[in-house]
Amino acid sequence: MTGSALALLLALAPGTPPFKDPPPKPLPTLPEPADEATERDAWLYAEVVLQLAERIAAEYVSPVKVEDLIVAAAEETWAAAGLELPKHIRTRLANATGPDQQMKALHLARTALGKVDALEGTRATVVAVSGFARKTDPYCGLYAARGNSFASSDAEFGLGFELEGATGQPWLAYQLELHQIIGKRALPSFCPVQVPWVVKRVVPGGPAARAGLRPGDVVTHLNGDAVTAKSSPAMFRRLVSFVQPDVREPGTAIDAGKPVELRANRAGGVKPIEARVVRDAYQPDTIFGVIRRKDGSWDYLLDPAAKIGYVRVGAVESGTAAAFQDALKEIVKQGGKGLVLDLRWCPGGYVDPTVRIAGTLLPPDKTVVAMQYRHPERQGQRDYKSEPAEGREDFIALPLVVLVGPDTTGGGEMIAAALQDHGRGLIVGQRTFGKANIMTPITTRFPGLSYKVSTGYSLRPNGKNRHRFPDSKRTDDWGVRPDPGYEIPVTPDLMARLRESAERQAMRPPEDRDAVEYDDPLADPIRLVAVKFLKQK
Repeated sequence: MTGSALALLLALAPGTPPFKDPPPKPLPTLPEPADEATERDAWLYAEVVLQLAERIAAEYVSPVKVEDLIVAAAEETWAAAGLELPKHIRTRLANATGPDQQMKALHLARTALGKVDALEGTRATVVAVSGFARKTDPYCGLYAARGNSFASSDAEFGLGFELEGATGQPWLAYQLELHQIIGKRALPSFCPVQVPWVVKRVVPGGPAARAGLRPGDVVTHLNGDAVTAKSSPAMFRRLVSFVQPDVREPGTAIDAGKPVELRANRAGGVKPIEARVVRDAYQPDTIFGVIRRKDGSWDYLLDPAAKIGYVRVGAVESGTAAAFQDALKEIVKQGGKGLVLDLRWCPGGYVDPTVRIAGTLLPPDKTVVAMQYRHPERQGQRDYKSEPAEGREDFIALPLVVLVGPDTTGGGEMIAAALQDHGRGLIVGQRTFGKANIMTPITTRFPGLSYKVSTGYSLRPNGKNRHRFPDSKRTDDWGVRPDPGYEIPVTPDLMARLRESAERQAMRPPEDRDAVEYDDPLADPIRLVAVKFLKQK
């Protein structure tokens, strides 16, 4: 025995066995479920979490274990209650083998937490599934099937406006619970929208925008009925029913051709706004020019004397590429001698129209983006290339400046990187966000809900990475940097003000001539640099 070991033994009290473990603490007993609904919700929680964890482990772009995912889900659930997941439950989840043990461990994780108002019903399940992002990335998550095909909006009720609260986890939990009670005379146990109803976003080109509704407006009446704390749940379900007939209450009829009457208050307004919103199929405006004409079309000449065109790209929807080409045709028709392509607030969207936008400004058969998947044998390693486009010769003859910034994301970065790598134009502004993961939907057992998971990354045409990882450094390859000498420092406050003003301009009806800051190019230092460069060119 060594001297140090002997010294340790001598330090122990006489007669005390060395290294004896203390008696184990009794594990908390599983509480009795409060009622049948509580038990059903706990098993539903376990089933959904495990089902998705297995699918994500098989599909995620990097290897991840099912055990780690279910632990993360339970941690997120307990954290939502302001508590830490107990060690014995964590251990049981981490060591569970096979679906049966894992289901029981997840059931324990939910029932041991007890009753928490914010996690009642299906809300605990939605919170748990969001916890997978702890082991994957923040872009993975549940999403609700849309009543439209728009990439930029989940819950716009077929009317073209969104409400505060009807987004994120509360909206997903509401959707989940609503689909479970279809055919019953019941409302979900909660309403994601609180009184007052505040308009969060108005979709440019949609019915609500045409009716004059604006972000920040407070909706007080729906079809003549007052929105109160008591009436809000039923009235919100009525809004959802406008675009999702399967969630209507039995016996409820909705006349799809009848306008929706909204009354709203606006800050600084003298009297309430009466908005008559006509429900109809519409395509969001996603291509914007300098200012709207009286007929609703855009004037695309930023500098009429120098014949410099300007096109701003918003969310890339299914019709955005065709609208972009139409804008270029008008610029060429007006004798355009240069083009400013503004991607500063482009969040991306669908891949195919994004590729067509970039390809419109490139010669044929040029690589726009390369896709790299974890499972290429199933999903393929595909390079998207520019394809023939009407008027391409005129378009690629235009000297080009591309504006980018921190809000240029996903597909916006894809366009900018393709044009930069092929030397097609000057990149001006600030470094882009750095998002290039490829999202693939996974179906769930619930109608209307899917889970999007990162299954690969899109690369620049030159093969370099475009995605910013949690450990990425400023010196690493990610995002799109402005060309040397053309990084324009702009304060976050000014950039936010310009964005808000540009969005207000985009949704302003043609007959509304109230000026906004974005009407004046001189108020935008980055557009000024672009115009100056093109004039010199």
